Amino acid sequence: MKNTCNELMNELEQAIDLVDKLMKYIIEFSSSEDISSSTKFKAYTTLIDLREKIVSARMYVYRYCTED
Repeated sequence: MKNTCNELMNELEQAIDLVDKLMKYIIEFSSSEDISSSTKFKAYTTLIDLREKIVSARMYVYRYCTED
């Protein structure tokens, strides 16, 4: 169970890191009139990564933290 909790904590830490990245992109969006396609793509892929981390964390909770 401890290993599972560590894995869950790792997924959540990575999700927080992805939120931080997205916040940086949003600041760039709001301070720039011309947003490059590569910056838009980076923001989009970071959002996809964040979603995957949240889904993964949810699966850990469902598998190990719910009562049968």
